[in-house]
Amino acid sequence: SYAMNKNIKKLGANSLPDMVLLFESKPGWNQSGGPELLTTENHQGEGCNVMFNDGHVAFIQAKDINNLRWTESP
Repeated sequence: SYAMNKNIKKLGANSLPDMVLLFESKPGWNQSGGPELLTTENHQGEGCNVMFNDGHVAFIQAKDINNLRWTESP
């Protein structure tokens, strides 16, 4: 499953390019939220796939997840 960063919905195209847009999430439908929904379970806890506001997708290692940008402020 994937979810959308709830903060992107408010900011839209004005969001920073390195903000999380979509991310692998716990099972659900039409989810919107933040790090509380993110999961690494699909990759044996090693990380997850994240799409950023600028359109690029990256596999983020579990050790780097806390560095993701979820809001406009750092």
